[in-house]
Amino acid sequence: MRTFRITENEIKGMKPVAVGYKIFKNDWTAKSNGYDYKDENGNVLNTIHKVDGDISECKWGLHFSKRPQDCFTFYESVQWNKFAKVEAYDQLLTGEEKCVTNILKIVEIYTFDEFINLIQEDLQNNKPCGV
Repeated sequence: MRTFRITENEIKGMKPVAVGYKIFKNDWTAKSNGYDYKDENGNVLNTIHKVDGDISECKWGLHFSKRPQDCFTFYESVQWNKFAKVEAYDQLLTGEEKCVTNILKIVEIYTFDEFINLIQEDLQNNKPCGV
């Protein structure tokens, strides 16, 4: 099984099945298998990645979290990591704190402070009502 980059043409006409967030090591590689999300020019924004084979949570696929704060379950809360908003295409398995897909597009990049602000906004917008 392998992970590889694909072009925009390969998802043309497809709608995202989910939007979420992902943390990467500071060189834009994956924590588990070392896959490099950068393109040949060192860019990651708008790159699209695909895995072959059957996806399975924690075993195989491109993982992400629906809420930014859930990403810190899997990565340390340190400033030198990389932070992004992602879109999932085609297949999707949804777990409690993470999802897995076979096609993932990086659609926005955040600084550490911007990512923390996203978490604060999400927590404030989704706090329970009443006392």
